[in-house]
Amino acid sequence: MTLVDLVGRGGGDAAGLSSLAALLHRCADALQGGCPPQQVAAVREAATAAQSAAQDLRDLPVPARPHDVEAVEQALAEALRSPLTTLADERTP
Repeated sequence: MTLVDLVGRGGGDAAGLSSLAALLHRCADALQGGCPPQQVAAVREAATAAQSAAQDLRDLPVPARPHDVEAVEQALAEALRSPLTTLADERTP
C-alpha cells in the first residue's frame, strides 16, 4: 500500500495525511463513550501515526527521493499495525 492508495491520488502527500489524521481524531471523539476504550485509543493511535507520517513527509528534501517516501510509507505501515489489529480483533469488547 502506498500513500496514494491510502489517501487518494489527489491527497497522497503531507496535506492528505494531515486531513486523514484530523478525520481520525474526529472519529475518535465521536466514538468516545459509545465504543470500548481500546477501540477509541486505537483510532487515536492511527491518527497520531498519520500525523507523524505527514510531518515526516514535510521534513523530506524537495524533491523527495522515492526511497525516502517509501521509508515514510513503511514507518506508517508499522505504526498502523497495532491499532488496526486492535480494531480488527473480534474479541475486543
